[in-house]
Amino acid sequence: MKYTKGYRYQLKEDEAIQTNLYPVDNIFTPHISLFRSGFMYIKAGYAWDGPSGPTLDTEDSMTPSLFHDAAYELIRNQFLPQDYRLKADEWMFHMMMERRSNNWLLRKIQTIRDKVWLESLKDFAGWAASPKNKKKVYEVA
Repeated sequence: MKYTKGYRYQLKEDEAIQTNLYPVDNIFTPHISLFRSGFMYIKAGYAWDGPSGPTLDTEDSMTPSLFHDAAYELIRNQFLPQDYRLKADEWMFHMMMERRSNNWLLRKIQTIRDKVWLESLKDFAGWAASPKNKKKVYEVA
């Protein structure tokens, strides 16, 4: 048996979204497809660690974290160049903005959180997209 560690969530249904990531060629992995048009498709069974950094795993951050983690995985595994990392960070920020509450006070709090999150990603998340940080595969008999 082979497995990896470090995931908290597993997708139970396929998900898709239009991104701001436009690869030169279509990319296909066992769980992620990213087309030249920027359309990203993630298959059920994909595992990710949820929102990271100065945030909580809230309803409005789960979908952005899914697609952000998938983008970082494509960068980490060298399907996309490293300069796509900041594009992925900014795209996640815009996804978060679209999911803000209608409640005035909560929306203000979410805006502050999202800005801090974006700056934290830009400053500290480079290691997560680095090829040196590929998930280790463990094997047991």
